[in-house]
Amino acid sequence: MLYKSCVRDLKLVHSNHPHPSRQLRVKHIRPIARCHLASRQYTTNHPPTQGSSWTVFPVYKHVPGNTESPSDYHPHGFHPVHLGDVLGSRYHILHKLGHGKSATVWLAKQINTKKYVALKIARAYDSDLSEREGRILASLTNDERARGLVATGFVEAFDHEGPNGRHHVLVMEVGGQTLGEYQWDLQYRINTGRERYDYEYMRRLAVKMIQAVRYVHAGGFVHRDVQLGNFMFALDQSRAGRGIDRALAARPRTYDVEREDGKPLGRHCPAYLIEPISLESTYTGQAQPAQLGISDFGSASTIDYAGDGGQTYPLILRAPELLLADHMDEKADIWALGGAIYRLMTFRDLFSIDQYLTDDEQKTEQLQSMVEVLGPPRAGSMRDRLQQLDIIDGEGHLTAARRDDPMSYTFQQQMEQYKSMTRHNRDTAPFEDFVRYLFSWDQVVRPSADDLLRHPWAAVVVDTSGEIEQ
Repeated sequence: MLYKSCVRDLKLVHSNHPHPSRQLRVKHIRPIARCHLASRQYTTNHPPTQGSSWTVFPVYKHVPGNTESPSDYHPHGFHPVHLGDVLGSRYHILHKLGHGKSATVWLAKQINTKKYVALKIARAYDSDLSEREGRILASLTNDERARGLVATGFVEAFDHEGPNGRHHVLVMEVGGQTLGEYQWDLQYRINTGRERYDYEYMRRLAVKMIQAVRYVHAGGFVHRDVQLGNFMFALDQSRAGRGIDRALAARPRTYDVEREDGKPLGRHCPAYLIEPISLESTYTGQAQPAQLGISDFGSASTIDYAGDGGQTYPLILRAPELLLADHMDEKADIWALGGAIYRLMTFRDLFSIDQYLTDDEQKTEQLQSMVEVLGPPRAGSMRDRLQQLDIIDGEGHLTAARRDDPMSYTFQQQMEQYKSMTRHNRDTAPFEDFVRYLFSWDQVVRPSADDLLRHPWAAVVVDTSGEIEQ
């Protein structure tokens, strides 16, 4: 997610699990050296400076709230930002929008034009990746067709020298609510009786997601982090300023940073961390699919370099070729897109994993879940690999051990549950067919975004000009 890093998005267990008690099982928790998980007090080994050995950095006191860890601030790490700072001689920092693994994102105002912008400040260690992201974003937005498909327009990029090194800064238009945030709010409103589930509206949003991914692929790029949190509603720039002004009227929530040993912080770490600003007041009514676009190209690459290992898909959205370390191309985006659409439509994940297992155990259980939901691959090397992992037998059936320890409901069971949440138990057969069509084990025959838009479930809401009917 490019902007707000929400605690509500951190799930301990992704599940559509037929046996809820099994979700509580923890097979193995990997030890983390000198890390006190309960209080987020960290000493972390970070990428060393050239010619040096690995360095152990200070331990910081617990910082509450929805913030990054103080241990992210060190040489080659995040740039320490304080409210009121001016970057690039022209961008006045007003508030924080969020943070991710490799960058912090800030709300700023251009001093001369008084226009609000978002500054994405990369870790010094990731400046090269940030430069690549800027080139990709500039390429995709330098086209009229990008309007309504890419959520945040590219403004400019520059380098900023700080105490932790050289940081690449991307300047973008301020984006609105992410689709993940929207769905969370919608689910709450439905559960509390404030709103009814609108199947057709959700379908139009899903089709807009497909159109956005098609645009990225047509430009010669692979996103490599497709998820609901990376689709965003564009703000109406003519009206957003007033909403941002209202949000900025509230006092920022800050948390002082202190070292465990009581020593001064030094210049590498900010004096305080900041809770992200809420721009909820800028959202009015039901957002239209036309406003939805894809965002956050921090993991993106050209199609030729799709398999260089830089993908950051959420665990639950990884394609089978990633789990089995096979060749990756843009079809991994399609698999992740399918998982995101399924979650958008049904409010649940299609497959199940336990995030507390080791990497190998997670991969095995996720592959088992895929077999339970989709059935096994018909033939080929992937089927052979599943046999080698003792997930299926020679007949393609789950092994006895796997049958005794199931991960997921079957697809048909999930569809029966989904039908009950739609109005008047509507016919979900077209959606079921769309899902089965999309989730092909074999990436060679897995449909492209263009193919998905031609599927009857998607095509029915697109007019002759290619626009989504409102």
